[in-house]
Amino acid sequence: MTVGALHRSGTARTATQWVVLLFGVWFTIGNYVVGTVIWPSTVTDPNAMHFMHLFGFIPVMANGWHLYFHLITGLACLALSVSPARALIACVLVGAIYVATGVIGLVAQGDIYGLIMADTFGNWVHIAEGTGLFAGLVLGRLLPV
Repeated sequence: MTVGALHRSGTARTATQWVVLLFGVWFTIGNYVVGTVIWPSTVTDPNAMHFMHLFGFIPVMANGWHLYFHLITGLACLALSVSPARALIACVLVGAIYVATGVIGLVAQGDIYGLIMADTFGNWVHIAEGTGLFAGLVLGRLLPV
């Protein structure tokens, strides 16, 4: 079967869907699950702040609310990756949320939305993640099925 035939049958994913799906896995597994394994107390005390140097040099600061933020947006990406139209919505909406969260964190230099703890490096990562989701819009145009 060709890619076009798979797409018409509803079994092929667009590039945008793949981007949204991969970010959904990254936010859910790579952030929430790994974060709760490293800091299990974030589940019972979401306000407690935790800090570490990942790989010995990458600063990571998070609290439970930060991990819940990744869980909610990750699950949203996973749910919205099922169709091309919903994947576009995820790129715009979740991408905008991540860029806004990063910018607010850089400006506030403290709690984001009064709940989420992130350091400067983490705020830049949030901006990069949002930009990556926006790139899913471009990839969808450049790599049509």
